[in-house]
Amino acid sequence: MDYGVMDYGDMNWLAIVCAGLTYWLLGAVWYSALFSKAWRSAVEQHGVKLGQPDQSGMGTKLIVTLVCNLIAALVLARVIHQLHGVDLLRGLKIGAGVGLGFCATALTMTYVWQSPPRRLWAIDTGYHIVGCIIMGAILSTWR
Repeated sequence: MDYGVMDYGDMNWLAIVCAGLTYWLLGAVWYSALFSKAWRSAVEQHGVKLGQPDQSGMGTKLIVTLVCNLIAALVLARVIHQLHGVDLLRGLKIGAGVGLGFCATALTMTYVWQSPPRRLWAIDTGYHIVGCIIMGAILSTWR
């Protein structure tokens, strides 16, 4: 009888780590190459002073972000694993649903109260939606 104990032993841990790392690397590209100027401007417009990368605890921030991305990959992998037989298209849809349903809504609730510039919301939310879609693709095809 199954008492709701989750068995993680039969999951593809390499795929989970790769999905989490991909999400993390997307953040590096997203915030440094694609939207760096717009993001920095929006953050500073909101009154946050960004320090130089070598002086602002960047290592800690990168490690915490990586751990969070790996946790997100683990949870998404568990969802996909429970649904059995998820193909690429369904993985993309699940990733989009998680990105919109959890990440975008959580950021929206926070940003409504903090009132940062809308473009900051769009950049941050877009990153999480795209990241979840990519993880959904990886985790649904690499089982």
